[in-house]
Amino acid sequence: MENESKNRRDSQRGRGQGLLLPVFCAILSLALLIGALLVGLFLPAQYDSTFSGELKYKRRILAQENGTASGRIVCIGGSSVVFGVDTALLAQELSKSAVNFGSYAGFGLGAMLDLALPDIQTGDTVIVFCEQQAQMYENFFDPKVFLQAADGDLSMLECLSGSRRKKAVFALPDLAVQKARHYFTDSTPDPEGIYARRSFTDDGNLKYGLATDNVMADGADLATPVDLNPSIITDEWAELVDTFARQCKDKGALVYFHFGPMNEASVKAETKAASEGEIEGEAETFCKALEEKITVPVLSDPYACILPQEYFYDTNFHLNDKGRILFTGLLVWELKAVSEDNSETSLPTYGMVRGVPEKTEEEETSRESGEEETAQKEKKSVLTADTYAGNTTLTKVTIPESVGQIEDGAFEGCSALRAIVLESKEPSSCIVGTGLLDGTAAMLYVPDTALSDYKVNYFWSQYADRILPVSDLPE
Repeated sequence: MENESKNRRDSQRGRGQGLLLPVFCAILSLALLIGALLVGLFLPAQYDSTFSGELKYKRRILAQENGTASGRIVCIGGSSVVFGVDTALLAQELSKSAVNFGSYAGFGLGAMLDLALPDIQTGDTVIVFCEQQAQMYENFFDPKVFLQAADGDLSMLECLSGSRRKKAVFALPDLAVQKARHYFTDSTPDPEGIYARRSFTDDGNLKYGLATDNVMADGADLATPVDLNPSIITDEWAELVDTFARQCKDKGALVYFHFGPMNEASVKAETKAASEGEIEGEAETFCKALEEKITVPVLSDPYACILPQEYFYDTNFHLNDKGRILFTGLLVWELKAVSEDNSETSLPTYGMVRGVPEKTEEEETSRESGEEETAQKEKKSVLTADTYAGNTTLTKVTIPESVGQIEDGAFEGCSALRAIVLESKEPSSCIVGTGLLDGTAAMLYVPDTALSDYKVNYFWSQYADRILPVSDLPE
């Protein structure tokens, strides 16, 4: 009996020790995971030099006290605000401070409104811009892209609304992993070209001389067209904008909605409009539907925001240098109109708004000159959707530097496709939309030296999880 009792005690002790080991291992693993997460998060900022890395510096500009009774002009939105509005010119023409709080539409409009709200001041005139595509009229939010912008200032998470903050918190481990990878492999993103933080001035505006011509094949981006279908306006988005306006009103600020710039060539292709009258009709129909959805006053005539392709740069929503001056002039004229200011503006006007004088001789000459320059400029080719789509035997595709645009669905149905090899070292030289990899499991292979640039690029960052260095390409 005594031996049996001893054996039972030994057996129970063994089972207890056996249970302790897995528990200890689990606790140790959790501690290591938390430690690794903290190490990753508190490493030096790795995305500071990127286009979205400018956002935290724009917050500091917005947070500065105005110091005047007249308030400021605050322009909020995606990258169409960056490329379309020069707030230095606004300030000059309206004799009041102006802030360009535009960044990357991939964050979602809700995140930009969340970030701006704490620093809206009494007397501010806030203008909310929306790029004319379906995603911008949804309550969309990409936490991974947002966290790259917040890298180095995670207090930005405190500004987010409950649902967006929760998504961002759950995405923190991925940020930690990516930061550690960049830091320990000495591959901190430092992109070249316009999509870099060095492209901004100290007051948060885009520098001139970086977007001088229309670089899109055929003058328009067919992958991400201008969408004037009223059905894209969601109730959730409308409530988002109206709630923001009410909160700003409580702070003594006034909010307007403004259409972003739209490429006329894309509007014509998407709506099949054959005349100016038909284009104007499409724009007015959308505007009426919008005004039925939101209580925020619409500052702009949408038809006035539809500009010829010569004024655009690399998307249907990004203006080039002369387009930015033109669109800023339109904004100045509209703000003067609502404030009953009849003074002249030194900025050019295109004459697309009713009641505005037609183009001057100088403007007409400038336009014709621009058209001639565009015609003479070498255009890149477009990889259309019917080139490879449905090819079930294709296993690898190489995209040469001469291709400047790939249409959505170009590889749909390519069931055997495993590798899409991009030869260009400059990611912005080839425009892609949100449906590039629809219907294919292929990975994207890019030059090793351009890997980080592709992963943080305006067009390609949405595919970051599927971008690999070409040196990893299987034989």
